[in-house]
This record gives sequence, structure tokens and C-alpha cells, in this order.
Amino acid sequence: MGRYILTPEIFEKIDETENRAGEIHLSDALARLSCLYGVVCEGKSHYIENRLDWLKASIDFALEDDEFRDELLEYMKNHI
Repeated sequence: MGRYILTPEIFEKIDETENRAGEIHLSDALARLSCLYGVVCEGKSHYIENRLDWLKASIDFALEDDEFRDELLEYMKNHI
């Protein structure tokens, strides 16, 4: 999973980046920056590509919520 927080300097680097196959690649512009910082995030990632993945993510979040966890577990036990 990759997410970026970019400073305005990136726009200058994008302008300097060569167009490849009809596209300007952000990774090429990032490589032109004088420094980059990264943070490793711990935890589970949710990829919501379809309805089933969305349901799984919703259940995971609900099970972590003290307000809904017990009631959801009881509901699931009655339906499984």
C-alpha cells in the first residue's frame, strides 16, 4: 500500500520529468526530489475491490468496535 504526502516542490519535478509512452510517472518525479521520508504502518490493509471484500472489511471494523462487537458476534453465531 502506498500513499503520499507531497510538498509543492513535486510540481516542479513533474514539469522536469520526461513523458514516457504518453504518461508522466509520479515515481520518476519522486526520484528527482532531494529527499524522501517513509513511515512503515502496522495493521491490516483492506482492499475493497468487490462487495465481498467490502463486507469483510466492514465486519473486521465492527469486531474492533466495543459498541458493536458482542451484538455482531451473537448475530453471526445465530446465522452460521
